[in-house]
Amino acid sequence: MPSAHTLPAWRRGYTMRVVCDDTANLRGEHELTVEEAQPLDCGCIRLVTTRPGEPTTGRSRDMHVIDTAACAVHEETGGPVLVSRGSLTIRHTRPEGTVLTGASRRGGADMILKPDFRFSRTLGAWYIQGSRDRAADLWKIGKAVTALRASLWTVAIEIDETPRAFTEAEGERYDRAEERATYHDDVAGRAVGRSDARWNAARQIRDRMPPGQPVLAGHHSEGKHRRDLARADSHERAFVEEAGRADYHANRAQAAARYETGRKDVPTTLRRIKELKARVGRIERNLAGRIIGPLTWEETAWRDARQADLVQLADEIAHWEKHVAEREAAGEKVWGPPDFQAGDIVYLGVISTTVVRVNAKSLTVKALIGDHVNWNDRIPYDKVTRRVRPGDTRPEAG
Repeated sequence: MPSAHTLPAWRRGYTMRVVCDDTANLRGEHELTVEEAQPLDCGCIRLVTTRPGEPTTGRSRDMHVIDTAACAVHEETGGPVLVSRGSLTIRHTRPEGTVLTGASRRGGADMILKPDFRFSRTLGAWYIQGSRDRAADLWKIGKAVTALRASLWTVAIEIDETPRAFTEAEGERYDRAEERATYHDDVAGRAVGRSDARWNAARQIRDRMPPGQPVLAGHHSEGKHRRDLARADSHERAFVEEAGRADYHANRAQAAARYETGRKDVPTTLRRIKELKARVGRIERNLAGRIIGPLTWEETAWRDARQADLVQLADEIAHWEKHVAEREAAGEKVWGPPDFQAGDIVYLGVISTTVVRVNAKSLTVKALIGDHVNWNDRIPYDKVTRRVRPGDTRPEAG
């Protein structure tokens, strides 16, 4: 059995653009359709192929997919030998993510690329989901390249880890969220229209039936009565499905419309800044501990990606710190240690508790579940929504 190729990758009906090395009449680049794939004892795969539009009988051509170990038997025969199934390019840039071009949705590469890559009808190419504005996933890319080259695809790799301005990336996220909100709102509106139409159709059928009227078995009206019941049931089931679809898309539209507001919420932004700074610390420790001595190509690529991450994170942290400063200057309260003292009552939404001690990054408070227990809890400052100081007639809100 072949060691470098698998029969499912040469499934019947696949149309592929190939480059052949043949002393007969099949030299050069051709578009061929696989009719049959058989493993050979020598470790090759025998393909019976036709050109698109040709009859499947009488015009088939035998080709041999040579194993990576090479096959002296077929090299000596001089028959048609498949050199390449086509040229692919995997390109990664931070603004665009990881995109593979040159492969169609059903061209033989799909069985190799899934599930790490997904096909985009908008791009007309395969891509790695969630790869934009991130470092290249060298593990997924390397796995795909190894499998594609083993199946005789010619693969080129281009990686550019230069980050773009965070303001530009964030603006694109808001634009896409607005597009999603418009799309889901439109789909929800159409689903509501179909749902109402189905409900009205079911009501019209039901209204023609006397309340509680049973099916009269053997009566001349039995057939029509049963058909009306079936039609009404079909309309009601469709009404439920369309109503569920409308609710789903309406919720998606609301979530997309709230995206920018949620991203810019000050407490959420403060927690994000804390996490970003923690990521910077982890990357710096990894760089200091792993970049020692001469570097291989993989280590160099990893180092360059981490250094690009640091540049991108610094830009993102500066963006959000500026946003918090602007909101604070506009009058929004950002809580900190100077705002509290022992005995203050603080609120986390509708939950209230008493401050026991003021810390640098958090408040030690009485147990949030009630005064019937004798332990304390800690809450970060970004979770506080309101403060009431004993003797104040007016609480201070965040």
